[in-house]
Amino acid sequence: MLTTIFTATYKGEHFLPELFESLMRQTNKNFEWILVNDGSPDNTDEIVKAMKERADFAFHYFKKPNGGKTTAVNMGIQFAQGELWLIVDHDDFLSDDAIEVINRYYPRIKDDENICSVTFLRHHHDGRPIGTQDNPDNLISDFCSYRTVLNIVGDRAEVVKTDYFRKYCPIPTFENENNCLDGYIWLMLAKYYKTLFIANKKPVYYCEYHSSGRSTKVYNTPLGDMCIHNLFASMEQTNIWQKFLTYGRYWYKFFKAENITFCKAYKDLYYKWGVVALPLGILALFRKTK
Repeated sequence: MLTTIFTATYKGEHFLPELFESLMRQTNKNFEWILVNDGSPDNTDEIVKAMKERADFAFHYFKKPNGGKTTAVNMGIQFAQGELWLIVDHDDFLSDDAIEVINRYYPRIKDDENICSVTFLRHHHDGRPIGTQDNPDNLISDFCSYRTVLNIVGDRAEVVKTDYFRKYCPIPTFENENNCLDGYIWLMLAKYYKTLFIANKKPVYYCEYHSSGRSTKVYNTPLGDMCIHNLFASMEQTNIWQKFLTYGRYWYKFFKAENITFCKAYKDLYYKWGVVALPLGILALFRKTK
């Protein structure tokens, strides 16, 4: 059973070697690595050339003009051959037995058409879980309820059945926005499928948030944000208060966006009553510009 590990990289020349070495140390080499260079203006090409000469696993490298992580994901998923799909950011790395652990858990969900993934905790380099420290183990839930009902926070390592992930690709992109709609796929999957959440004490995926990393930056992507807010508000797993607050954020981003009319923004609303949150968006805009 093949797993596709996918990485999008931009200015990742100092991080990629550590990820590569963790893949070289895998106790199970039945995986492929798809690396998409999102137009990085550094020495990634040279570093990849050296890595490919050493790699003892399937390694596929693609380069494209800069367009953001979303566009890189949309490219990479087209070439995935694995039964499973795992996104690993370029500044993260895996435990030596990560693929072995994935293979151990996958049989529990493989033949269940209602379960789309097995999801593990991410850990800091010192072994602490990212986000919520007390996590339920062997939980069957969905990606939205996991956050909105159980109030669990922190990035996770989602190992998704590739065909399920591919159903919702290409992920939407917006002109002049170098965006990453991280939440889009997880919300779409949460509409129709469950996932198996594992509260692994032993790290599988190591993660830290660097000052130069994407997670610490604020991107000007109002149209993409509006798309995610509208999708989140449409979820059955969100209560009326969560929907109202989310529509407030939707309208705030509308005021920050260009080339979209009020009529278009209103027409796009999943729930037309979301227009009642317009004053909340105006208030947020006023407070942000004070």
